[in-house]
Amino acid sequence: MTPVFNSADMRAMDAEAIASGIPSTDLMDAAAAALAHILARALSSLVGKTVTIFSGAGNNGGDGFALATILMYRGCKVRMIYVGESASPSADCATMRARFEAAGGTVEAFTPDCLSDADAAVDAMFGIGFRGKLTGASADAAQAMNDFSGFVLAADVPSGIYSDYGGLCDGAVYADATVCFSYPKPSCLLMPAAANCGQIFVENIGVPDAIARKYKPVFYMIDATCLYALPRRRRNAYKGMHGHALVVAGSARYCGAPYLATAAALRAGAGLVSCATPASVYPSVAAKLSSAMPVRMPDKDILGADSLYELLNLAAQSDAILIGPGLGRADETGILVRDMLSMLNMPVILDADGINALSGHIDILSKMPQAPILTPHDGEFARLMGGKPPSDGRARMMAAQSAAAKTGSVLVLKGHRSIVAAPDGRAYVNPTGNPGMAKGGSGDVLAGILLAFIAQGVDAFDAACAAVWLHGAAGDAAARRIGEYGMAPNDLLDELPAFLKTRNSIRYF
Repeated sequence: MTPVFNSADMRAMDAEAIASGIPSTDLMDAAAAALAHILARALSSLVGKTVTIFSGAGNNGGDGFALATILMYRGCKVRMIYVGESASPSADCATMRARFEAAGGTVEAFTPDCLSDADAAVDAMFGIGFRGKLTGASADAAQAMNDFSGFVLAADVPSGIYSDYGGLCDGAVYADATVCFSYPKPSCLLMPAAANCGQIFVENIGVPDAIARKYKPVFYMIDATCLYALPRRRRNAYKGMHGHALVVAGSARYCGAPYLATAAALRAGAGLVSCATPASVYPSVAAKLSSAMPVRMPDKDILGADSLYELLNLAAQSDAILIGPGLGRADETGILVRDMLSMLNMPVILDADGINALSGHIDILSKMPQAPILTPHDGEFARLMGGKPPSDGRARMMAAQSAAAKTGSVLVLKGHRSIVAAPDGRAYVNPTGNPGMAKGGSGDVLAGILLAFIAQGVDAFDAACAAVWLHGAAGDAAARRIGEYGMAPNDLLDELPAFLKTRNSIRYF
């Protein structure tokens, strides 16, 4: 996982690295190289492209000048727009500007047409030191970038964002991507500022790990290393080694949820997956789930008391159980869920209507022999905890931590930058995912992935982090392939396996 530090500690790390003998301009050159690398990926090639860079007077502006020099040498046409006239440049910014001009570059003042022929814009105006408001040329430049139809890249954090707590001023730069130097900045992961940061790239610019270990992270960002918590396949494996997962889902009104959750559990590696669903839903689920084991329950349209003992019998043969997708909110279904929870002694994941069934009955969770895992969105969180979580900043994270402690659960608070919180106070934030996933059924896929990981014996918190990251990464892959507008939850299922190839038993070639 990637630690996230506040701006004061980041400045202290940079100062300590420089004091240890690393030239400050080397750090700046490394930051510029990281920006150039992401630009090259976004534009496919730098040769012949036009990039407009907006530079301030501080070290973030120095990164911009260093980038401009690199881009010129790599065949780019560079327009360098300096918006720092009202302040004296930092020593490193002045050095990088002089180097850029010595290489033949010219510096311009802001004009309304400075992006007219650009393929990309780079925001290097303020970085983590921003305070107050955007004014004058910097405000004009931010507006120009926000009106620009091309690719916008921010250096460390978009200008107009307050680095530490998720806040931002009016007119803050709305970037397509942000390159965070050394470590992610809190506001790249905390709302509302996180929405302005786009895709997050974290690039090492040379601050030694030994220095960073002296400082305490404010929280952690989930990254691809979360998948290392998943067991690699054994070469002599059989299906029983990979867990038996049970999905309790569906009602006559919501017949797609059982399929999505069960299919996701299969795609995420569970050896056996059973899906218990009402009798009227069973035919459609059975027709689509050729690789799973659908089970017809005695209840016709919604699950209720008649299904209790059959469900408990199925649970006794399983390694983990998911309760909730598409169950509906009928009173008899709520009673069934609560009765099951009072009798189960196994890993339980509660999603959707499994969570709704606990409205007014939250005490059940603290009495369960194994800590459950809850995956609420804001509405489900409100019904469970008696009020919606805050939408902004650290307050949202604190609400997730408080709910996890109160319920004794691992809690996944879903949304843009989903939060995974544990009863012991840990809270990790997920950077993957996109608006194309904001469609009914996406949560069912997440719940199924999580079920598969728990059934395979992965620790609950580790499994939640891995499931949330993988779910978002699959969504991002689908968005790259077909776009956010047209993607559906089924598309996430198709993308999951490629991310799990690292857990193969051997390398195939």
